[in-house]
Amino acid sequence: MRNVIIRAWHPLIGALADDCTIRLCPPFSYPPDAAAIVLVSPSLQDLRDEVAAAAECGMDIPFAVISEPYRRLLLEAVFPSVSVVDASSGRAEEDLRAASGRIRRYRKPSFTEREESFLRELPYGLCGKELSSRLGITERSVRRLKERLMAKTGLVSASQLMIYSAFRDPVSTRSSSHSADTE
Repeated sequence: MRNVIIRAWHPLIGALADDCTIRLCPPFSYPPDAAAIVLVSPSLQDLRDEVAAAAECGMDIPFAVISEPYRRLLLEAVFPSVSVVDASSGRAEEDLRAASGRIRRYRKPSFTEREESFLRELPYGLCGKELSSRLGITERSVRRLKERLMAKTGLVSASQLMIYSAFRDPVSTRSSSHSADTE
């Protein structure tokens, strides 16, 4: 039987009992025989820390997150390699069984210099016209860059792209225009 590691109990976890041995372990402990890790409504920072710690330990195991439906898009935007299960869905048990048995392969996208500069400006919430002015490109180029970045990252909305860009590089406490004017 496969060992599934959980950090907290949730009624959906019982759906795994037929196929798996469920073990409650403290955060950042990764038994070598672990087949999957299930987290229940983690904060973004907790999930980031867990994924990073598992990677540092060389653990290539699937993460499944049981969460509320309104957090699903956010979690999928920030953590494309994590399977998010909507706890209120009628298919939640089936989704959790599937998520705990697969590793979602995620290859970090590579970006051009222009795309990197665009991603650095995106978290500030600038409109297309402001972005085009800051980057010295046309508004049409801004739209194309957004489309190309969404295709590269697998994201489906501009808001997901904004969240992705903010989380991958922490936003400065100074405003975008202020930092550009003083440096």
